[in-house]
Amino acid sequence: MRLPIPAFWPDSRANRIKKHFVVRIQGDTSARRRLYICGPEEAMVQIRLASVGNFVEFKLSDNRLAEFTHALEYSHGIPANVLTLVEQLESLLTLKSTKHLDFAVTLDWYKIPSDDQPADQWPNTPTAELVRRGKYYQLDSQNLQASQTLALELTDVINAHPLLANAPILATVPGHKADGKSFGETVAKLVAKKTGKKLVLTESIGGPRPQAKEESGRELENAFKFPAPVTGEAIILDDVYRTGTSLRAAALAARQAGAHRVYGLTAVRTMRR
Repeated sequence: MRLPIPAFWPDSRANRIKKHFVVRIQGDTSARRRLYICGPEEAMVQIRLASVGNFVEFKLSDNRLAEFTHALEYSHGIPANVLTLVEQLESLLTLKSTKHLDFAVTLDWYKIPSDDQPADQWPNTPTAELVRRGKYYQLDSQNLQASQTLALELTDVINAHPLLANAPILATVPGHKADGKSFGETVAKLVAKKTGKKLVLTESIGGPRPQAKEESGRELENAFKFPAPVTGEAIILDDVYRTGTSLRAAALAARQAGAHRVYGLTAVRTMRR
């Protein structure tokens, strides 16, 4: 027997929703609608949270299984913010599930893969180029412009995403120097100001630490803390997602401080698994 080709083949690093489709049930004159999605389970976590229980999830028929992975039915119509989120998750990358975070999204990959070039020569995505200029250029006009432009892009994502938009707290991830001046922290401060969210400067308990490429999840598990208790949802914002150890450690600090949901947001995801 020939097995069917899956409608969606997930990447172990991050994924986008491949497509969606809204349908009104034939002969039904009510506002009831069905939403079919082809995409990762991690994206569905966000859609379910945004739907606030106003849906029923049902099993896909055999003919739909060839095209979609999930199906939701809304008896009173699909909320506008849910449709906006679905469309947003067709362009945003949703990261694979990881502990301490309810979900995490990133704007784009770091590199643009090319069959004509070796991996070490792949060009940066536009977002990654902003990160590169901001992190590695001296403090000049290009560095400052990169910080401002990236902050605007992240602000737009937060304002459009129903869960991120409603989170009252935005927290930093400490840089390895633990001086509060890393590029990621600088951008987070700008984003907090633009979105009007309460800024939490996450602290590194042990002071300076090795750079990200030298860290392990075990070393960072309890390396960070919030300076004071918090309530509600918190966004942990960082510039680059590599292995996720820093983001997870900051998320744990948020939970230990009292946050009941924690969301991750980064600018770029490296190609490394």
